Amino acid sequence: MVAPPRAQELTARLLQAMRQDSAWFTEYVKTSAKDGEPLPYHPKMGLTEAEYHEMLQLAKENRMVPASHAQVEFRRVTATRFELDGGNELPELTGVVIDLDADKVTTPLGVAEVRGVVEASPDQKATGPWEGIHWSSTQLDESRMTGFMVSFNLGRLTESGRGILYYSARRLTSGSVDRVTRVLTYPLERQ
Repeated sequence: MVAPPRAQELTARLLQAMRQDSAWFTEYVKTSAKDGEPLPYHPKMGLTEAEYHEMLQLAKENRMVPASHAQVEFRRVTATRFELDGGNELPELTGVVIDLDADKVTTPLGVAEVRGVVEASPDQKATGPWEGIHWSSTQLDESRMTGFMVSFNLGRLTESGRGILYYSARRLTSGSVDRVTRVLTYPLERQ
C-alpha cells in the first residue's frame, strides 16, 4: 500500500510529534479513542487542524502497488477441490485448500467456513472495484488468548479483468500471534 506523497509527509510529522511526547500520546489515545473513528484533533499532534483532516482524507487514497512477482500454483486435487502452493516466495499460501463441495477454505492458520459475495464498489479504493467470493471465520477464546480469524477472497478486478486473491489471517496461541496478509493479482481469461 502506498500513500500519496502529501499523506506521507503529514504522517511523518504526526509520528515525529508522537515520538517527542509518547507518554502524552499514549494517554490521549486511552482517553479519546473511539472504535472505528479517527482520533479527535489535538494541537500536540504536530499538525494544524486543517492538515490533520487533510491527512485523514488522503489516507483514503492509498493504492496498491506491486511489491514483487511470484509464482503461485493452483493444483486441482478433484473437480471441486484446489490446493495452493506458494513456493519459496509465498510459503504462507502453501497448503491452502479451496473445497467448493464443502464450501470452505482451509488455511494453515484456520478454516474459513462462512461464505459471502463481494460486490464491486467505488469504496474499494486501494484495489479498485472488484467482485468475487469471500470465506471467513472467527473463533476466539479471549480468556485463554487462543483462536483464529481467517478471511479468504477470490475475485476479478472490474477495470483490468485480472484475478485477485486477498488472504488475511491471525492465529493466537498462548498469547503469541501469527498473522499474514497477502493481496495478489494475476492474469485471468476474459469471459
